[in-house]
Parts: sequence; C-alpha cells; structure tokens
Amino acid sequence: MCEGFYSSSNDLEIGFWESEVDFSLASVMQVGNASYSLSPGASFGGILTATNHENSATKLLESIVEYSTLDAHEIQIHFTEVPDFYYDVAPSQFTTQLPNSIRTSSRNDPCHYLHLPSWSTASISKGNRKKLRQTTEAGCEYHQLDSSRLNDVYNLLDSNRKINSLKMPVSFELLQRQMEQFPDNYALHMLRIGNEIASAAITVDVWPKVNYVFMWAHSAAWASLSPTVALCAGIVDWNRSRGIELVDLGTSGTAFDEQMSLSRFKENLGGIRSIRRHTTIHLSKR
Repeated sequence: MCEGFYSSSNDLEIGFWESEVDFSLASVMQVGNASYSLSPGASFGGILTATNHENSATKLLESIVEYSTLDAHEIQIHFTEVPDFYYDVAPSQFTTQLPNSIRTSSRNDPCHYLHLPSWSTASISKGNRKKLRQTTEAGCEYHQLDSSRLNDVYNLLDSNRKINSLKMPVSFELLQRQMEQFPDNYALHMLRIGNEIASAAITVDVWPKVNYVFMWAHSAAWASLSPTVALCAGIVDWNRSRGIELVDLGTSGTAFDEQMSLSRFKENLGGIRSIRRHTTIHLSKR
C-alpha cells in the first residue's frame, strides 16, 4: 500500500491507494476543540471506496486518529455523503463504507439537481424564461474558458459573494492547485454580453455521468437580466454533448436551517429536490 500524508496547523490530508480503482481519500480540517471536517466548504466529501473494500476506509479512519495531536479522548469527524440521486446513475459503482464498529449520527440536508434527459427551458420558471429571452436578445454568448482565465472567474465569484456577505469556500491557490492536479475534471464557464463577463461558473466531474456546479454567480452590473439562467442553459447543452445525465446543484442549507431563497433559485432553474446525508463519525482514541 502507498500512503500519502500532509499536515499543517489547521488541516490534514491522508490518502491510501491500493490499486487503480480501490482508494480512500480525505481532506480533514479542525473545526473545534475535538472536531474535524472532511472536505470543508465543498458540497460533498468523505470516504469513497470501491464496493466491498471496507478495509481501506477503516485504515483511513484509524490514521486520522493516529495523526491527531489533540488530547481529547473523543474526536468527531463530519462529512457529507454522496446524495441519493447519484445512485440513479451508478447504483453500485461506489459506496461510502464505514466499519460497523464506528459510531455515527446523521441528518438529511436538502439538495437539488437537474435531470438532463428530461430538462428543457420549459422546466424553468416563467420569470426565468423571460430573463433567458431578454439575455438572448442582449446578445449573450456562452463560452468555456481555459485554466489561464481562472483569476477572472474567481474574482467575479468572489465579488458576488462579498455583496452577499459570504466568503469563498476555497482559496484561489488551492483551487488552482486542484485544477492543475485534475485538469480533466474541472471546467470554467462564462456568459459574455458584449466585452463583459455577465456570469461565470466552475464545474467538476465528480461521478460517472454527473457534473457538479461547484460555484456560479453573476456580475452585479448585469443582475437585472439574471444571466446565470442563460449560463445554466449553456452548461446543460455542454454536458449533454458529453453524455452527462445529472447536474448536481449542491446543498441548500441544512435540515435545521434550509436557505429557502437558495432552494427557490434552484427549483426555478428546473432543479429537482433530493437528500444529501450529513454524517458525524464519533471516534475514541485508543
């Protein structure tokens, strides 16, 4: 077995590779005195292993405890499992595997997705169909960008989040590194009106026939046109050309605190509601 390990004052990265298809990988960040989060800031993350290979997940969990520098006897590890609708495409290809001896608790968080075989502009709300028509009449153009334009996309996304008092879930440097490591998985998208970027998105191929919208946003200057609607239509056409069946639109808050405006935004794009299970693993140091 080949083991990879990285540690800093705030996070751990531990990975195990046993063959080309059997692996377990986690990125762990300390979020409390005795609490860690896997893939913090991402819509889902955790322990993905090939079916019936529970052993590598067990070793991963044991190593998280082994490398922990905390004095606490109890450690909590939080992660979000693959959402229910993924199994419609690949019901047995992957599974989140945890040893039976591991104590867990979980909640069901709301999430949304687009089903591309049935999605059309008729799936979006009446108001969004109007915005799509207006954006088209304004001469919008959908484009994919190469990685050299990441800074432009990141700045637009960051600016939009600041207006809404939100922080970016990932630093530019980390995102750049991820795109360099997985160039075939990440894609940059832009909707241009004239010489300006009206909206932009970063997507990631995360599962067979599933593309995940990691982040998207519009420029404040074009807010009245809601250009993300036209961008969404462009991303749908691009994914259909690649044989993608589902576009994952991510979570919309938690079971206890759903962001209703975010849920409405996704449903107005034709998003279908589903469940994404958030699990907490309770570990005891030996």
